[in-house]
Amino acid sequence: MTIEPRVPHNVYLPNDAIIHTVKQGQSAYRDWHPAPSLNALTRKLSESEVQTLAKSHRSKSTIDERFSSYVAIYNNFDNIIWKMPAFFAAAIGVVIALFANIVSRAGASLPLGLWALVFLLIGLLLTLGTYSLARVRQHHTIMGRHLRKLEPEGYFHERQHTLGNWKLPAAPIVFIYVFAVLSVLFLAAAAATAMDVEFVRTVLRSKISTTP
Repeated sequence: MTIEPRVPHNVYLPNDAIIHTVKQGQSAYRDWHPAPSLNALTRKLSESEVQTLAKSHRSKSTIDERFSSYVAIYNNFDNIIWKMPAFFAAAIGVVIALFANIVSRAGASLPLGLWALVFLLIGLLLTLGTYSLARVRQHHTIMGRHLRKLEPEGYFHERQHTLGNWKLPAAPIVFIYVFAVLSVLFLAAAAATAMDVEFVRTVLRSKISTTP
């Protein structure tokens, strides 16, 4: 252990302990100063009380370390939750852009099977996004509960009251439901297109090419 100059301190030494003291740097002529207030706190302590205090301090240090590591994990999940919708939206945007390019080159009409394939691909991306968001949200909530147990009071206790508030749901819940609804719509569109439902032909009209 290292102690700065002019900081009162005591060191507990059990029986037969050996201690080496090394003083470094410049020091004043008189480098020992009495500390009556520290003596009043430490001289009355028994060996068992010292050991109990040491265990309590180590326990608190362990809790603090766990809290810090949990906060880092919680923040990482929080960061992923906000980035994931943008990632899947970008992926879907790429699919739509490629498809629009194909449509423009094909004279604005494509086979019904290709329309079904595009709808299916977008639906699968939305389904994957829904599942991924739900899993990250689940672990994000679990980590928040662990932090609430380690925290006497504060943010994570207040956060617990907002969970399950359907009047003003959390952003991840909104993302999950939007992705879920869109995935169902696109998968249904893919199935209807593949089965050549008349409603699909009516909606797409001239965008469908017929093969002899």
